[in-house]
Amino acid sequence: MVRLPVAAAGSDDLLAAARTLRLVDDAPNALRALDRAVAEAAVRGDRPGLGRALAARYCALRESGDRDGALADVRVAALATAGQRPGIEVRTALSIALRDDDEPAAAERLLRGVRPGELDGAPSERHLWLLALARARAARGDVDGALELLLESGRRQGEAGLGNPVFAPWWFTATLLLAGNGRPGEAAVLAERGQELAEGWPTPTARGLVLVGRGVVTSGTRAVELLAEAVRVLANSPCRVEYARAEYLLGKALTGAGDRKAARQHLRQAAMLSACSGWRSIGALARELLEESGGRLRKPRADVLTLREREVADLVARGASNRDVAGTLFVSPRTVELHLTNVYRKLAVDSRAELAAALRASAGSPVPGAPKRTHGLAG
Repeated sequence: MVRLPVAAAGSDDLLAAARTLRLVDDAPNALRALDRAVAEAAVRGDRPGLGRALAARYCALRESGDRDGALADVRVAALATAGQRPGIEVRTALSIALRDDDEPAAAERLLRGVRPGELDGAPSERHLWLLALARARAARGDVDGALELLLESGRRQGEAGLGNPVFAPWWFTATLLLAGNGRPGEAAVLAERGQELAEGWPTPTARGLVLVGRGVVTSGTRAVELLAEAVRVLANSPCRVEYARAEYLLGKALTGAGDRKAARQHLRQAAMLSACSGWRSIGALARELLEESGGRLRKPRADVLTLREREVADLVARGASNRDVAGTLFVSPRTVELHLTNVYRKLAVDSRAELAAALRASAGSPVPGAPKRTHGLAG
């Protein structure tokens, strides 16, 4: 386990540590570092630093499937930088939220407001900015424009010696985009590039992305095999967004192969993950194909709670008040209420006592791998 320094670290040091932890799939400790970065920036009254920390935590929470908690952070990040020029990190986070809300044009406008000097002074953030801009363009239907940006990101990462397959994964987005637009040959080249990059980075997220990429450029039985393996691998990854995508793609491949019964299982899981996390695009596609296959959604289970929701649920089940939970997780009491409402809805319970019983019934121990926390500041 990667241990964070006991002594107080600066917010930027904590953000760098969190990024590294996310790249190695250690989501609980990454979130712990981000919580501390938010708290320390708030204590110092460092508004730009607070905006950066909240933007980083937004991305981590969104990736883990916690869209509501992520949105709470990005809204506070916007408030923290009100009256100032938002930094590139805050703009990128806000643009992702706009794209998720089906506003890609607004997302692109926001990203285009970043000045060249800001990009030159933050080379790592430039790659994430390029990826966000490319995805916004793709959402608007500008495939060629999106591919141009993705290839530029790949070229710049290569020149900078960045060979990590999951940091600003340009190759993965380009593979999906090309495969989805009837260009499998070009997509296969980029899927192979992703596999080369992942050879030295065998995390579940990296392996899962490679398997998805290979699966979408293949057909028939082999595609089903690759996507089924991707689902198994990504189920153990903290990246719930791509896990839901893999479930949907496997369900789609099984439907095409004529195995509708097996397809329904995976489409249902994709739809449930998306419904619980607020991902509209994947959820809508999964539900539509599920209904065409004669399936329907079932009652949510405890295993569809996000990492943050499980933390909130566990603390509440142990007797913590909402304010205690807020102090422990460095969020606002309103955010705790939001998480608790989602937990109650997903588990179909109406009280703290019923919640505790539901967690016990589903082997509701603390989140696997979650760090022990100490009380801190409410967000």
